[in-house]
Amino acid sequence: MIKVVFVTPWGSARCGIRSYSQFLANELARTVELWVVPHYRYALPDKRYAFWLADRVNKLNPDIIHVQHDWGFWNPYDPSVFLDFLRLLKGKKVVTLHATGFPVDRAVSDLADAIIVHNRYMFSVFQGDKEKCFIIPHGCKAIDIPKDKARRRLGVLPNTYLIGVFGFIDPRKGHDIALEVYSRLRDLEMVFVGGWHSDSGNPYMSDIIAKAKRLGVRVTGYVSDKEFELWLSAVDVVLQPSRAASESGVISYALGSGKAVIASDHPAFIGKPIIKFRSVDELVKAIEALRDPRARADLEGKARWYGKMFSWQRVAQLHYHLYRWLLDENMYSLVQLNGVKDAIWQLAELELHGSIEAERDRIHKPRVEWIKSRLKNVSVDVGSSFGCLGAHVNIEISRYRARLGKALYRDREFIIADAHKLPFRDKAFRQALLCEVLEHLEDPKTALEEASRIADEVLITVPDEQQPYKSSGSKEHVRAFTKDSLIQLIEGAGLRLVELDHIVNEESNYAWHVAIASKY
Repeated sequence: MIKVVFVTPWGSARCGIRSYSQFLANELARTVELWVVPHYRYALPDKRYAFWLADRVNKLNPDIIHVQHDWGFWNPYDPSVFLDFLRLLKGKKVVTLHATGFPVDRAVSDLADAIIVHNRYMFSVFQGDKEKCFIIPHGCKAIDIPKDKARRRLGVLPNTYLIGVFGFIDPRKGHDIALEVYSRLRDLEMVFVGGWHSDSGNPYMSDIIAKAKRLGVRVTGYVSDKEFELWLSAVDVVLQPSRAASESGVISYALGSGKAVIASDHPAFIGKPIIKFRSVDELVKAIEALRDPRARADLEGKARWYGKMFSWQRVAQLHYHLYRWLLDENMYSLVQLNGVKDAIWQLAELELHGSIEAERDRIHKPRVEWIKSRLKNVSVDVGSSFGCLGAHVNIEISRYRARLGKALYRDREFIIADAHKLPFRDKAFRQALLCEVLEHLEDPKTALEEASRIADEVLITVPDEQQPYKSSGSKEHVRAFTKDSLIQLIEGAGLRLVELDHIVNEESNYAWHVAIASKY
């Protein structure tokens, strides 16, 4: 069993990253031997502290050291303290960066074996080595407390339209925006659930509490995790008017609980099923629109789908896959990690452009046109990714690609399975597609034999990565094909060539060998 040491805020620390770490640790402990070395966040760490903490970690002799990082609880005035800590660690090092976009990102990634970020925005502004950077989304926890029960416990009237603003009261969180909106509205209630990292608070919080009191907005102060969940269950809408963000644990929490969410139009929130606003007027309209129970129900359904897609259990599995990749370069694990990154990317593409990136991909356009011109009515796409080629049945080994494909194309079937062992009877289809698949496989012959077993013919495309054409640079490619090696593979699988061609996208200098094969 893999031995993992977490370095993170822990215990009674008032910190969203503490909550994040505990949710993740609870699930990870099912598959790894997990130890936690608490990091104390309320004093500026110095180099002596870095040596002391590293020594505590190294004495545990871990396989993986996983550090939860934010400059707010290290030393933002002296980044060398954290860098010294990383240098002293012995073992494979994973750093989850809960904020990115700093010049020091490069130094952190140089010292780590892998970096985790939560979304496409964080990945895009990350200034370190992107080859080491993996997107693993923030987990979503489902809360099953009925709203009426939560309201009775908290003393909220059953028919009240209740808006909740959750998290620490800080200028970046935009509580003043929420108060401005509340002053324009009537016949609703608003609650601020949260306080500060310590009892002393901050000047902004004191001002917000005073204004909230004058307007009649309830402020709970810092609450326990259980009371936090009660309030989340009690509200009709979660409002997150953040001015600055890298990710939002509150939004993930709310989506996992099936709540309608309104948030500022920040790039960190792209791809999440929430309503976004750019002005106070837009926010007022959004809150008024969600008075309608039917409008809320539609958004709540999308939230629950997202919450199940990125539950803590599945997020923990992705962390396990990252550990496996670092320790033994397990290719299946890399596929799962790339699959979730792709899914997050396509959710953002869908919001920004109304379609997924693959449908607008100019590089692959000649290859896709060739495939679609030969696609037959009853077909199965093996290794389909999101299923954008149009086959009725789609096989994909990545859970996230398959689940997103089903959400995008509800009239198509998606099955999570391995190309080497397909779950169909002989000759179940007229045609099987193996498009951009064989170069990923250790045993392409078996996959080709399986495809020809379940279909009358097999349609194949593989990249030509020989000079003068561009290589994809994909770490998932375990082999490169030439025309001769593809023919040899097809004939070795007991098939005959029906068609063989070479397609070149001259604009981008990518090329492919394409073929149709069938049994003799």
